[in-house]
Amino acid sequence: MNKKQQETLLSNLVWLGSSLLVALVVWFVASIEANPIDEQRFLRIPIQLQLPDDLIIINEPPSSASVYIRAQQSILDLLTDDDIVVYADLTSLEPGTYTVPLAVETARRARSDTQPTQITVELEQRVTQLKNVAVVASNNPPATFSHSVTEQDILQVEVSGAQTSVNDVVQVEGRLDLADQRSDFERTLTLIPVDADGDRVNNVTLEPRQVTVIVDMIQRDDLREVFVRPNILLETLPENYVISSVDLSPRQVVLSGSPTVLQRLGDTVETQEITLENQTDTFTVEVPLALPSEELIPLTGTITVTISLQEQTTSLSLQDIPVSVIGVADGMNVQINPEAISALLNGPVSQLEGITSQDIQAVIDLNGREAGTYDIIPTVSIRQGQVNLPSRNITLLPPSISVTLTSRVTATPVEETPAGDVTGTPESE
Repeated sequence: MNKKQQETLLSNLVWLGSSLLVALVVWFVASIEANPIDEQRFLRIPIQLQLPDDLIIINEPPSSASVYIRAQQSILDLLTDDDIVVYADLTSLEPGTYTVPLAVETARRARSDTQPTQITVELEQRVTQLKNVAVVASNNPPATFSHSVTEQDILQVEVSGAQTSVNDVVQVEGRLDLADQRSDFERTLTLIPVDADGDRVNNVTLEPRQVTVIVDMIQRDDLREVFVRPNILLETLPENYVISSVDLSPRQVVLSGSPTVLQRLGDTVETQEITLENQTDTFTVEVPLALPSEELIPLTGTITVTISLQEQTTSLSLQDIPVSVIGVADGMNVQINPEAISALLNGPVSQLEGITSQDIQAVIDLNGREAGTYDIIPTVSIRQGQVNLPSRNITLLPPSISVTLTSRVTATPVEETPAGDVTGTPESE
């Protein structure tokens, strides 16, 4: 090949390379314009912590992170939360406190970053220890009963967790609620790890987590529970008064004594006498029990008795009560129907005693009323207001009065014509 041919070949190769480079640049620019690079944020992606089985995290590092993905729009359009994995690799660490970076893996090729970029973890050795199971009463049984756990299917459980937390557990408790329990029973209890103060220890696991027990309820023969009845002297009740309510506390008491005396005792004991003299309202008194034997000892003190008294009520029917009218404007005539009413009064005997129709005033106030017909409920007072009864205790018959107001008309006087001025028709001759 001569020199001229070489120059021609070289020129063609340069031209070809330039063309390819231009074509590549054009293609790249066109691709970027058609599928631009963008950034998208994915929120609350769970953080996976990779650590060995013999370690446990004792602090609470963030459980999720925000992930920023930078890629072409076509990739971002296909990417979902499930395509993103955020993790921290703790497999090479020993017990202690560390700040470790977060790593991101995506199902599609892209650049990524996280917020936060790192987390702090506290690692402790995971241990498992056997702890004793204790069955304890969270609420006591009735005072006259005791209890005994006759069967318990497990005596120890495995407690697992961080060494400091497991060391805090002194025992595992199954708690029995014995309130109002009077018969034998079988129950499955959820176990609770507790420390020396009886407080629950968190962040440990139990295996197994439940215990099944059989409990016998034993009735004591040296104690007996009986009802209390207040000994109220009804003959001391003031005249015209009744007892509306009686409340006492406690309603039941536990008595201690020999089994022989307790067996002879009925189901109820009385208090000492309670007088109602000089009482007309609600009052409270503390009274001891009146026990039939000195051998009996109450486990409670006095009995608090609250008694409410109220005066007896009666009904009184009154007839022909006149209705009076006030406030009639000048120049107005008034007509009412009916002019007398009846009333039924309900109230305490002491208030209604001796009241007659003459003691009742029924008044209709017409102040500001113009001509017209009205149905008006009269205002009633008893003994000029000396007896106060609620309106609901007064029934009127009829309940309202028909009142008619009319304008008073003045007649125009007619002038008389003198006899001599009267022009008559001449009589026919």
